[in-house]
Amino acid sequence: MPEKPVVHSVKTIAQTRLFHVEAVELEFSNGARRQYERINNDVAGAVTVIPITAEAVIMVREYAVGSDAYELGFVKGLIDPGEAPHEAANRELQEEIGFAAKNIRLIRKTRVTPHYTTAVGYILLAEDLYAKSGEGDEPEELEQLHWPLSDIDNLLEHKDINDVRTLHGLYWLRDYLASGHPL
Repeated sequence: MPEKPVVHSVKTIAQTRLFHVEAVELEFSNGARRQYERINNDVAGAVTVIPITAEAVIMVREYAVGSDAYELGFVKGLIDPGEAPHEAANRELQEEIGFAAKNIRLIRKTRVTPHYTTAVGYILLAEDLYAKSGEGDEPEELEQLHWPLSDIDNLLEHKDINDVRTLHGLYWLRDYLASGHPL
């Protein structure tokens, strides 16, 4: 494996409330120099939470401005400064679906587009749910869908699921259930 490129400069070329776009000047081990652009998310990361009961996985339907459509997915949100991923997961559960979890475990650390962004994501499984609400930042109440764990294959084919984090989580959940591991 070649050595990592040398970073000669990093310059901000655009900044908004959510995005910080940088130009990164690199020199590779063979002497080639290139300028790349990346989005530096300037956040601690984001969580995608798979909340399950003994019989069902809980999905939410919310508006996604990128696709200009209502998308079906898992509970998700940014990690606040100083917050651990499992703490953010429990907070988001309370804000989005009115539950907290006694058992939350990390399934996978992810990067959706590592060639273009610094964003880090965490997919977590939430079990042993109990009623507990928190005030969220969603502009409208999110629709909940309780999908039978025995029918994950059909959920994977649902036309309103397009988010790769949700698909990744569903494939993991399907394989985990099929392996015979108890939840």
